[in-house]
Amino acid sequence: MDKVIWHLRSAGGVELVGSLWLPLVVGLTLYYSSYLPILVRALARKASAPRPLPALDPGVGHDLLVVLPTLLRRRDELLGLQRAITSILDNGYPGHLVVCPAIDHAAYAPHLVRDLEAWLARRRPRADVTILIATRDARGGKAMAVEAGV
Repeated sequence: MDKVIWHLRSAGGVELVGSLWLPLVVGLTLYYSSYLPILVRALARKASAPRPLPALDPGVGHDLLVVLPTLLRRRDELLGLQRAITSILDNGYPGHLVVCPAIDHAAYAPHLVRDLEAWLARRRPRADVTILIATRDARGGKAMAVEAGV
């Protein structure tokens, strides 16, 4: 605190006003743009009881998209992806389900992608399940694989 007081006493007028100018402009802009009422409404909404989700009939679920991003470089990654897909398909979700394994840098191991496609062709999911494979030839990371899957 001593440093702040020393700065206020030793600073010249231009330096003092210059250091306060930006916070003053930002504060006034937020004040005159009705930021405070928006903040108060948001905090009041957060403090109030949450609205319950609408009830669904038994056996009915929302449509669901599951994206499984992977690099798929080794056989054990393929087996892990197959286990994940099997788990998703066997969980009994009541709504329409879209499962999308999203493979980043598919050009690295195209034989694994072909093995996955062959494995999926042998699976017989129920009628309201769709399985799509999204691939990216270049490596872009998991975020780009998710983007391709969505």
